[in-house]
Amino acid sequence: MITEIRMHTRTKLPAPLAADVAALIKNGMDFLDKAREEFEAKQYKHSVVSFWIAVEILLKVPLASEHWTLVCSGKKVSRKSYLAGDFQSVSFDDVCTRLRDILEKPLPKETEAVFNTIRNHRNRVVHFFHTAFSDSEVETILAEQARAWFALNRLMREDWQQHFASPHNWALALGETQLLRGNEFYAEARLKHIQPELEQLATEGAEFHPCTICHKPAAIMEILAVGKNGPTVYEQTCRVCFHSERHVKFTCPECDTDQVLPVEEEDDDTFICRTCNAELSRYNLLDEENFRHVDEMMYPDGLANCAHCEGHETVCVFGENFLCTRCLEIHTGYDTCEICGTPCEAMGETMRYTGCPHCADED
Repeated sequence: MITEIRMHTRTKLPAPLAADVAALIKNGMDFLDKAREEFEAKQYKHSVVSFWIAVEILLKVPLASEHWTLVCSGKKVSRKSYLAGDFQSVSFDDVCTRLRDILEKPLPKETEAVFNTIRNHRNRVVHFFHTAFSDSEVETILAEQARAWFALNRLMREDWQQHFASPHNWALALGETQLLRGNEFYAEARLKHIQPELEQLATEGAEFHPCTICHKPAAIMEILAVGKNGPTVYEQTCRVCFHSERHVKFTCPECDTDQVLPVEEEDDDTFICRTCNAELSRYNLLDEENFRHVDEMMYPDGLANCAHCEGHETVCVFGENFLCTRCLEIHTGYDTCEICGTPCEAMGETMRYTGCPHCADED
């Protein structure tokens, strides 16, 4: 008889950051946030300056994590002066050299080159002279900044992720999502980065559509459910900015034209046909339950609520499953709340004890 021995291992947590390294990261990320806010306010010169300060700071994180002296220049350095901030920091060129020669983790040549480009822009801005910031050339500058920003995020979120663990990784993910959805130049940088992936998907038959948020042609449509009477639930997910949205394609029962039903907004159950202007109930459009008497109903206790969006009596029969007519979430079944008795889409074990959203509203 062979006895199976199962080893239970715990996930090894990253070592806590030294206080000086944590402060370095916080300072650098503060400048990144400032650069993004300045970009959104169209203060492009200030954004470039703030971004470059962030680059200089954050590139030193691996060095400071190895030993604090690696971020200091000059022959006379002391720990006391370093902690007080009274020291001369290494230059960008020295940082690149030490990453390569001491840590043996050199920056990719393309990354170092694009950082150098931003450094030159920053120097000209600080010295009050930068002819490239004319209206005709500002897009070139912003595109270069976006490429540098994308490269910096790849370092922090991938190559150096051991230094940028929680909560920094969450902040970086949120910041990058905001950039992808609010900075067309950054979205373009990611589009170029994932082009090989998109080309591979295209050879496998994928079709791409323009994203409604970043507007890049990188959104893939997936069929989630098909109703018995023809309506189809789709989910469109963008490979650039990760935005995902759902809609239903169906035929208007009044004018027999193809229509698109998006996720419900502002608690408005009415759909207005774009062709004939007929006002139709979302629930009546999507509900496919047919019964001759109450014993044949799929949920005879009454209309079901959706725990996903907390929609009240919005879950209908759709194809072989259930569909929330408000958020378009697909449900495989439904339960009756053991606390208040309200029909609700399939509840997990936790909700069996805490109750459904309807219970919370009653409280």
